[in-house]
Amino acid sequence: MWPFFLEIFLILLLKRFLVVAGIHLGEKLAIIFLDLLAPNHKNPTSAVEGLPEADPLSRS
Repeated sequence: MWPFFLEIFLILLLKRFLVVAGIHLGEKLAIIFLDLLAPNHKNPTSAVEGLPEADPLSRS
């Protein structure tokens, strides 16, 4: 009877591992495909383009 429970435990553990690995792989593939579908901007325009850099030591 004990080996039966061990076998069930190992099967459930393997299933959980495969589900987690599948989710992780799906997330990675989604990121890759979204990056491929995104428009390729070499120099995107920024909302603060042309403004001087902030000086953290200045109080003015």
